[in-house]
Amino acid sequence: VLEGSVRRAGGRVRISAQLINAADGFHLWAERYDRTMDDVFAVQEEIASSIAEALRVALSPTDAARIKQARPADVGAYDLYLRGREKYGHYTDASLREGLDLFRQATETDPEYALAWAGIADCYSQLCQWGVGVDVAEYARLGLEAARRAIALNPRLPDAHKAEALSLRFQKDMPGAKAALLRAVDADPRFLPAIINLGVHEFTEANLAAAERYMRRAIEVDPQEAFATSWLLFIARWTGRPELVLELASTIRRISDQSFYVGTAHMERAGIRLHSGDTDAARVCLGEATADGVVELDLLAIEAGIAAREGRAKDVRAMIARLRGVEGLKASNIMLAAVAAVRVGDLEAGGSFFERMLMRDLAATILRVNPELHPLLDLLPFAPRKRDMTLVWPLEAPMLEPSVHALFREVRIESGLVPGSGVR
Repeated sequence: VLEGSVRRAGGRVRISAQLINAADGFHLWAERYDRTMDDVFAVQEEIASSIAEALRVALSPTDAARIKQARPADVGAYDLYLRGREKYGHYTDASLREGLDLFRQATETDPEYALAWAGIADCYSQLCQWGVGVDVAEYARLGLEAARRAIALNPRLPDAHKAEALSLRFQKDMPGAKAALLRAVDADPRFLPAIINLGVHEFTEANLAAAERYMRRAIEVDPQEAFATSWLLFIARWTGRPELVLELASTIRRISDQSFYVGTAHMERAGIRLHSGDTDAARVCLGEATADGVVELDLLAIEAGIAAREGRAKDVRAMIARLRGVEGLKASNIMLAAVAAVRVGDLEAGGSFFERMLMRDLAATILRVNPELHPLLDLLPFAPRKRDMTLVWPLEAPMLEPSVHALFREVRIESGLVPGSGVR
């Protein structure tokens, strides 16, 4: 295990690192570096070389080249890039626009910084999903342009191919998007964003078993990966495994303090209680969410679900009206709100949540594997009920309900567990 810390003061940085044998806790190597920011990349190489020496292995030419692969010419561009990635990960209109601006500044500092161009492409594409008042066609075009600039600068950069895939998805070129993601994984088999997005792609094709394998593979690569853990939770919920949902919700809350994930964890706990009809337990979840600082919209979604279970239709409609007026709702908000609307017979409101950009590609699968939402399949955007799709159901999930089986051309059963270390 490598652990350490970084402290920065103005243009100087102190980096402490130590290598520990996980079996017995023995310290194999430790060092402290006091340098200027301009020396950061040199320290990165020194640490890698020191670790290799401590482990009595040699860095291969490929490994050594990979350390330098995405390095910008200017450390200031690197700093802007890192700040942009932090903003990007919050998935809000405001944070994505801040990230976009930081990535642009990085490319202005170093026009040949491929990672920053990939960041620009990612932001444009995510704004198609989370942005307010966005021209999706134009943003997808700008994203694709930036992604291909990154690929031209560095054809083996996985981030660039993943960004290209995201842009192609919003241009509705799904085969092209999958091919780009596979190129990203070919460049780096442990590249998490591509692995996760391949799982999302498989979900849109109703291959829930493959989607689960990809998410489990991502968590195998990084057990602290909150987005993959959230997706595995969603798959567990839609395949009828409440105990796994609760376990994963606790994991998400433990590994992330970001508002996005804190809200998701609490809403999913409440959703499981509401699905079983236990409104008392759902109220306990609401109280825990409030105490944990969950944002008002997430609390409102839980309250709507409780009101729907208690038959308070007037209250539900008022809460649903508020949620419908908000851009950038999380998937968990949408699921709680849509189920609540269906419970009180407001199918138009329930269906409107699945016409949002976030849910459009996922709706065909979600609405069919979740019996609570089957009434929405009679609405024009989601009809006909039976789709010419093959549902691939995880072997580890409970037996499929007949009402779900009837909505697909055919159903196959495959394991959702990772058979090895590969992703294909």
